[in-house]
Amino acid sequence: MDREERLATRKVSSVLMQQFDVFPLSDGSLVVILQSDLREGGATRVVAPVIPIGDISTRITDTDIRVEVAGAAYIVPVDLLSAMHSRMLAPERKASLSAYRDALTRATDLIFFGF
Repeated sequence: MDREERLATRKVSSVLMQQFDVFPLSDGSLVVILQSDLREGGATRVVAPVIPIGDISTRITDTDIRVEVAGAAYIVPVDLLSAMHSRMLAPERKASLSAYRDALTRATDLIFFGF
């Protein structure tokens, strides 16, 4: 694959990244896109980690959302959100957390607006 083909692939995959989609990173860890689809095609995405519930050693709070991905239990600690370059995400999504939209939005509101 030459450079132009790689760039075209990146452009297409970033357009297909939707809010609440879960993507693996190169190290195998997972992130969920929290950013609205309104800024489609940008170079970065606002994400939060998706951590296996067994790996959580701190107290779970209102900003830690319990979710299920492929039958396994995870926590999304929304307070650990960050911006990430789109090309760091694997080209294909692993799951969608759109069923958890209300809980993820409430946690985001809590972080930014206090309610």
